[in-house]
Amino acid sequence: VLQSIPYRFYSIFAIILVLAIALSGRDYGPMLKAEYRARTTGKVFADGATPLSGGSELKVLEGVPQKSVNMVVPIVILVVISIFGMWWTGGGTSAESFTAAISDADAMTALLWGAMFAVIVALIMYKVQGIGTLAEMMDAFVDGAKMMLLANLILLSAWSIGSISSEMGTAPYVVEAVKGIISPLLLPMVIFLICNLISFATGTSWGTMAITMPIAVPLSLALGVPLPLGISAVLTGSVMGDHCSPISDTTIMSSMFAGSDHIDHVKTQIPYAFTASGVAILAYIAAGSGMSVALVLPLGIVLVGILLYLFSAISAKSAGISLPLAESKIEEAKEV
Repeated sequence: VLQSIPYRFYSIFAIILVLAIALSGRDYGPMLKAEYRARTTGKVFADGATPLSGGSELKVLEGVPQKSVNMVVPIVILVVISIFGMWWTGGGTSAESFTAAISDADAMTALLWGAMFAVIVALIMYKVQGIGTLAEMMDAFVDGAKMMLLANLILLSAWSIGSISSEMGTAPYVVEAVKGIISPLLLPMVIFLICNLISFATGTSWGTMAITMPIAVPLSLALGVPLPLGISAVLTGSVMGDHCSPISDTTIMSSMFAGSDHIDHVKTQIPYAFTASGVAILAYIAAGSGMSVALVLPLGIVLVGILLYLFSAISAKSAGISLPLAESKIEEAKEV
């Protein structure tokens, strides 16, 4: 598995793309329009948007100093107790190893323990510092729970759709339909695309890996494809589909914690995911043909940069926006 890391083209290209966008300020697609709207008008939501969560129900108490420790400590408690809970519910001291315990853990129970302890510690810290009364803290707790209600309902619906898709046998059908017509040259690319499709349809990367890995590994060995290449196609293909899927728990939780409209989040991230995915497809074809990864990776990174510049220029021209979105240009737009 470790040898497959250099071949995880989608993950590598996606990280490079994000870094390039952050450094250059060149967005494209729906995200460019959203960035421009937010910077010039102050509207972080599009008209008619429905954020999965928002901070409008919460207010900052006047006269109370804001300390980062009041946020950091409860989060650390949440992480530590959750990890301990996963180890404990996975067998604790009776487990063969820490990794084995985590693999067998009851994550739901562990997260519940972590959240409960984090809330208790936060309440104690705030009470000691005199930050609000107990009634005010309970009101804030209830408001926070209300903010998560819509997102939790969508997450529950997404899990239901994913379960239905699994029961219908979507993933095994796709795999069986194509495994008999694949050439060694195209096998890594086909595996990558199949995992894209399955994880997008089911909303789960782990489930896709579990389904396709037992087939991809022997198929790679039988056709003479390097095993790290076949494994990487499964791993990154599963991540890519899960990254884009509107029913993926990671996509939903990203929308939830960012407080954005869920569909807007999906629409704005898909062009970037497809860009990295498109370059990854070419990289898998090149690697499948025998080209060295030492050559494929640099060429892919250069292509990512070229596509970023090209797509951002096209999007900016069609929208009448000047790039990059420098602060001076934003101020000029505001004055106009």
